Amino acid sequence: SIVGERHGTYIAADINIGFLEKRGSGLRVQAKAQRLPFARRSLDYVHSRFMLMHLSRQDRQKAIKEIQRVGKRGQRVILEYDWSSLEASLPVLRSDHYQSAEAQGAVTAMARFIRNSKRLAATIGADLTMGAHLAQEVKKDISDKIKVTETRVERPDGNFFADLVTLAEMSAQTWERKLGNNQEAEEMRRLAAKFKELQNDPPVDFSPPDIVAARF
Repeated sequence: SIVGERHGTYIAADINIGFLEKRGSGLRVQAKAQRLPFARRSLDYVHSRFMLMHLSRQDRQKAIKEIQRVGKRGQRVILEYDWSSLEASLPVLRSDHYQSAEAQGAVTAMARFIRNSKRLAATIGADLTMGAHLAQEVKKDISDKIKVTETRVERPDGNFFADLVTLAEMSAQTWERKLGNNQEAEEMRRLAAKFKELQNDPPVDFSPPDIVAARF
């Protein structure tokens, strides 16, 4: 890894001890993003991945300020999804290029998955389009004068049904274990099973949600 090549130490910080236990190397620290146990400017490089979308507006503000506090200027990177790119691709997939019954069934399943994901996000307060306004969020919480470099990664079309399987299974667990909604959980399980079938012989190629990076 880059950290190892530079004789550095990777520190994984997460409030979820289960995620930390999956880390194979480096240091592990159980901590909230809103209150990191590191000194000011003590870390050479700081990054967070798909975290802000799960926080409330108030907690996002605290987390961004903490990333600024512990990291060095220009070496802080936040990654977030913008799910609007996936939703916008569905009308294209429904076009004449994909008219087989299998293809239309795949697109319908994807549309159902997006609708269910939106309901889940609204229920738990997540922001599926966090990436679309990430740079503005950073400037709002720190300063309009801070330099934020934003990069959008638009991944090429391909077979990403395995990604949807994972997301659908995770959503099913959240619906069932955290929210006690078995009906929505079962819907996501059915979709996960459908995506498992599709990943072996995909009738359509599609691009997953864009990833947006903000560096400051």
